[in-house]
Amino acid sequence: MATGPLEAEAWDRLLQGFYTQGVDLPEVAVDGRDHQGASFDFAYGINTNLLNHLLWTRSASSDVHRELALTWGDLQPFDVPVPPGSELADPAPLTGTLLTAVHEAFAEVGDNSVEFVLSRTVDPMLYWPQDPSQSDFIPGVGFPLYYGNSGLYLVIKYTDKNDSVGETILEADVSFFDEDFSLTFDETSHGLYLDAQLGTDDWLVSIRDSALLDCPMLSRELPMNQNAFGCEIRLEERLTLLLKEILNAIMQDLLDDIPAPQWYDAEGKSPQPVRLINQSREQGSRHSVHIFGQYNTVP
Repeated sequence: MATGPLEAEAWDRLLQGFYTQGVDLPEVAVDGRDHQGASFDFAYGINTNLLNHLLWTRSASSDVHRELALTWGDLQPFDVPVPPGSELADPAPLTGTLLTAVHEAFAEVGDNSVEFVLSRTVDPMLYWPQDPSQSDFIPGVGFPLYYGNSGLYLVIKYTDKNDSVGETILEADVSFFDEDFSLTFDETSHGLYLDAQLGTDDWLVSIRDSALLDCPMLSRELPMNQNAFGCEIRLEERLTLLLKEILNAIMQDLLDDIPAPQWYDAEGKSPQPVRLINQSREQGSRHSVHIFGQYNTVP
């Protein structure tokens, strides 16, 4: 039996069910409003499941498993002068002598070359607070996105310049935690990807084994004076300061190729290309980040 067209009310229900997959998502497809009640033209969403698959894949590659190329800029917190003709961004040829500015225990390595090798034993992960409270709530945005990795592994080696034999002088576990990570986009940059922004990044270097005779490993569980293992604690602090910026860049780069809302100009054929104007961002609903915007013509 033939039926007539859908009534407006039935059509609205169909749109809402199809586009929002339920009533608890922040956007309302029927009238195009974001979680703050403002109208929008475009909603872009990405969930932590996809982001973590990307992290797990990239962290197994040379993006993480690599020798760290420390620069003269990385040595600036230790007042190491930049040689004439070199720039802050240039790699620094690391030796034990040079690294005494970081910690005096490296002096025993002398002029032998030193390398820092990073790997991972546990994959990094993005996630939401397990039991968020109102105090965690970010006004106008939602709940914070956590980003962390407790399984980075650092090996510091030196190569004897006389016999080219390498030897490990230090092994350390490295942990990272950021409780205010965000994915945003710059509406004016023509960028193809979202901007990964670190917030409250905290790093911890914990020495696992050391062959440095002037700064030996000591059990922190023994009832001894704090000064007995003060050298080891200071070495960990100085290594954290040395490596923080280069490790920040690695963790940020792992999420630097998430596609962003694009400019639309019909491959250059349109006389009035349009772009997405950033409007609002919502985090936490169904473990997703939602970005809302308006389409405007490019000025």
